[in-house]
Amino acid sequence: MNLLEQRIVERIRQEGALTFEQFMQMALYEPGLGYYASPAIDMGKAADYFTSSNVNALFGAMVAAQVADIWRLMGQPENFVLLEQGGGRGLFALDVLDELKDRHPECYEGLNYQLVEISAPLRQKQQALLRMHADKVHWFETLDAVAPFSGVFFSNELVDAFPVHLVEFTRDGLNEVYVTVKEGALAEELGPCSTDELRAHFEERGISMPAGYRTEVNLNAKRWIFKVAERLREGYVLTVDYGFNTWDYYTGERSTGSLICYHQHATNDRPLERPGEQDITSHVDFSSLAGWGKQGGLEPTGFVTQSSFLLNMDIDRRLSELHGTLPETEYLALAAQVRTLLMPAAMGETHKILVQRRHRSEKSLRCLRARNRLDYLMARKP
Repeated sequence: MNLLEQRIVERIRQEGALTFEQFMQMALYEPGLGYYASPAIDMGKAADYFTSSNVNALFGAMVAAQVADIWRLMGQPENFVLLEQGGGRGLFALDVLDELKDRHPECYEGLNYQLVEISAPLRQKQQALLRMHADKVHWFETLDAVAPFSGVFFSNELVDAFPVHLVEFTRDGLNEVYVTVKEGALAEELGPCSTDELRAHFEERGISMPAGYRTEVNLNAKRWIFKVAERLREGYVLTVDYGFNTWDYYTGERSTGSLICYHQHATNDRPLERPGEQDITSHVDFSSLAGWGKQGGLEPTGFVTQSSFLLNMDIDRRLSELHGTLPETEYLALAAQVRTLLMPAAMGETHKILVQRRHRSEKSLRCLRARNRLDYLMARKP
């Protein structure tokens, strides 16, 4: 039993069983001990998982190109904010800043890059990596500390890491999964829902599943998108993550939910094991995220796969431009990395980009010019 597990056990003995959401909060974010809060945290190909920005710098370059387009669409403001939350080691920020400085210097000149990062170890890694752009970057520990701004709010694989409530349909109705202690070890037990929001989530959508069906509800995503909406006075929200619309999320084939753990390059479905030593994640219900955002004043504008986003931003043309400028072996390695970003079996179809706007015109963004699946996202119950 590691130190964090001991702390969790002690809390349960003092307060009673925790909701799974409370357990997941501690497992991932407990200061100094949680998976994302440990000084030993690593994110990249050598870690338990890696994001698109870890694969290739062209991902950040394509997002930077869209950000520059938005800057021009908004009238080239002198104080233009690009806020990224959950930026890992800072690789995406570095790629974006390098691209804007090299190819869109006017946008770079007026840019205020803000990073919201709750993890002190990751903030330190970001500050070291971005030292060449230090005059452009400002850090905040929480979103609450950010002042209202105009520009772009960006996140990549952030929402899937929010602590979720685990629920199970039973013959007596909806129950919630709690974490307790049995025979000295962490264990599950079912109990009444800790908040009426959980039942309302399914009732509002007309969803009822057979007894034994287990799934997640990400109420933290709801609170988060309302905070984003409060802070964005004008501009766009780009949310990159893996997930589905509501009706593909809550289907019979996902009767055990989408919760998954990553430990030493392998996946498992045992979240109570090794708290703080493995990542815990769940897929995103993009329809709910878009609906909650609309309640807060964010208009859903587009929904595309990562592959469509990158092709709409002409990543293939950019790759062709590099042919002949690099040694052949380096170019082939680059092309293979781009395929990882594009291929359906890799990240091209699993990862999606939700685009929302506030107080902006209907003019379509370049990243949405083809294969915009907004109708799929906002579809009513089939």
